Amino acid sequence: MSKMSLHPTMSDVIQYDTHGEDIQIKFTHHLDESVQFPVLKVRFSQQIIFDCHNLKTVSSYGLQKWITWMRSFDPRIQFVFSGCHSRIVDAFNSVAGFAPQETVVESFYLPFLCHHCGHEEEILLKRGKDYIETLEEKARFLAPDMMNCPKCREPMEVAILEKKYLQFLHAKKD
Repeated sequence: MSKMSLHPTMSDVIQYDTHGEDIQIKFTHHLDESVQFPVLKVRFSQQIIFDCHNLKTVSSYGLQKWITWMRSFDPRIQFVFSGCHSRIVDAFNSVAGFAPQETVVESFYLPFLCHHCGHEEEILLKRGKDYIETLEEKARFLAPDMMNCPKCREPMEVAILEKKYLQFLHAKKD
């Protein structure tokens, strides 16, 4: 495995590793106008895997740069996302061109809110364990819809509109 920074002055924003056949890209900061995307030569046998665990903010200009970069790839390349926070999930659902057809979401964060003390918490949901994508109107969602607040121990509820937030799990693939 080799670690390479993709922009010498912004090495804390994007890094990539090659692991076997696949290319793994790790975001370690926010996605904004300063991001420099790499020029990658990708074979059809490779996947591009995005580690988004540390990517919590995305600016509108960062989204524009992202979409332009994603359009540079052959549409037959498979993309895999893991650790997607709500800003990324919102982009899957509402930004045309954010995620190509051959996209798999391995994990994403589900936000919870405590109405008693206002505490917000996210839990990581994993594909095959906590959810299953479908081509139907509703994905199979196996995660809890409530949990106890770690601060005040009162019940926390899912802080999203499930039907809207989980659209990407049942998006039709052509």
